Amino acid sequence: MRAADCEMDEIWCFFKKKNKNLQMNDPKEYGDCWIYTSFKRESGLFIAFQTGKRIERTCADMLNLFFTE
Repeated sequence: MRAADCEMDEIWCFFKKKNKNLQMNDPKEYGDCWIYTSFKRESGLFIAFQTGKRIERTCADMLNLFFTE
């Protein structure tokens, strides 16, 4: 079943350090992190989310969750 009239948004956060404070030897998981969300506008029903770096792949992964039946 597909949900109609959905809203998508992104939320910025960081893990351990902000990107501007990263050192060369820090793990790749440290730094900026984005949470992509989608929910039904009229009811507020939470449909899907995806977390990761702000790259095309993270957004595409969230859209795949959203559009998968």
